[in-house]
Amino acid sequence: MTDEIKYTNRHAVDDYIEKTTPDSQYDFIVDDILRDKAARWSYNYYGDKRTYWDNVIIDKNKELNESEETITKNKNLLEKQKNKIHRSRLDKSHSEYLYVSPTQHKIMEKEYINAIDTINSTKEKIHTLKIAIDDATWSQYIELHILNTMHYLRTKFMFDNDIDFLRRGVTWTQEYAEKLRKYRSNTSIPTKRLETGSNSYSAW
Repeated sequence: MTDEIKYTNRHAVDDYIEKTTPDSQYDFIVDDILRDKAARWSYNYYGDKRTYWDNVIIDKNKELNESEETITKNKNLLEKQKNKIHRSRLDKSHSEYLYVSPTQHKIMEKEYINAIDTINSTKEKIHTLKIAIDDATWSQYIELHILNTMHYLRTKFMFDNDIDFLRRGVTWTQEYAEKLRKYRSNTSIPTKRLETGSNSYSAW
């Protein structure tokens, strides 16, 4: 994600902060920075820009890729089975005729139906995964906003010792994060069941 302070005009952010009334419920965050200062800035709470959501997104994307591979694998199986079915129905004198015993036919039918079911269920899984990735990415963005802005506030306080600006900045950071959360919760996300498309048992 783009650094919140970098892509947002810093002077504009400072203006928003200056107009913010400090909220005492966030004093514990200010106290953490004061403890950091007392320890000669050795704690560096906001130096690590990794978030909880980083690994969640990685894992979900891995699962998404595996699901897409599953669909590809089963679609290839369908094509092979369709070809065998087609050849088994040709005249026996045809050069491409393929003999399929009753037992083989039952096996092919079962494999074909299983592939169809797998494709359809995996499509729905992919739909759910994409929503989960979208949600996690938004949460990651919010957490990065807090980390990046707090890092900026901490660094600024190191040089100017402006405790009033720090208190206002901490409050603005948390309030803006809450606005982002509410924006997301009020945004409609499609969750309807996916259509299964043309994948059916029609070959049989």
